[in-house]
Amino acid sequence: MTKPAASKPEPDPSPQVQAWRAAQKARTAGTTDASPTTATRADAAETTYVPEGQGDVPWHRILDTRLNDALVARVNLSATPRS
Repeated sequence: MTKPAASKPEPDPSPQVQAWRAAQKARTAGTTDASPTTATRADAAETTYVPEGQGDVPWHRILDTRLNDALVARVNLSATPRS
């Protein structure tokens, strides 16, 4: 019978990841102001960490091909190296 791989703890996250997670927890808990102050905006600007998989932006060139009703192939043409 196939056994699952043993789990291992996550390594300590970087300071950027810790700051991003803390900001997300505060945002979802509703502990932040609805209109951020200038200091809050400055603090947010210093957080440059973007989680993997985020960032669908309009300047990326993405080619979508529907293979069947449930499967779509997406190719990010802006990430491919150009010769």
